[in-house]
Amino acid sequence: MEKEMGQVIRIEEEKADILLHSGEVCSHCSVLFSCTTAASADRIMTFENSLNARLDDRVEIELSEKTRIYSALLIFFMPSLFIIA
Repeated sequence: MEKEMGQVIRIEEEKADILLHSGEVCSHCSVLFSCTTAASADRIMTFENSLNARLDDRVEIELSEKTRIYSALLIFFMPSLFIIA
């Protein structure tokens, strides 16, 4: 599992938007060749705020490789299914 550091940039209800910077983690990802986030320096992900993080808190995010691949498959293949249907 890879860990990334991010910063809380918005809190809305029970969700937190986390600003993540591409870098070392992206360079080891198995879907790097087809990932659009690898080309940009920053990305924002929304998570359940189960730790009650506050605005500007620094947080550590850990996603398994399996989760990353599953997410990439959804992003790239879901539009194809809608076109076919």
